Amino acid sequence: MGHAVPAPERRILSTVVRPAETRARGILCWGDVGWDRYADEERARPGGCALNVAFHLARAGAQPVACAGAVGSDGHPLLDLLAAAGVDVTAVALRPGPSPVQPVRLEGGE
Repeated sequence: MGHAVPAPERRILSTVVRPAETRARGILCWGDVGWDRYADEERARPGGCALNVAFHLARAGAQPVACAGAVGSDGHPLLDLLAAAGVDVTAVALRPGPSPVQPVRLEGGE
């Protein structure tokens, strides 16, 4: 009949991982920081993937949370919003000109 196939060798790691080595040092959200302009509203709202994720992680209690990206000269309210939520904004660059604006149109309320 058939030949027996040996079971794969199992090895136990000899490295001891201490809890301090496995702890996260923080969360960095890097990317878009700007404004969302909804079609049915006159004003823009804070938006961008990095801003949204950093803001909500910090509000949920994750610490430390930092945000990295760039905003224009109109971005001070965005930085203030993040900082008030407990997000480190020292890695968000201030650039001349406007911050990014993303047009948003809701369909069926979503």
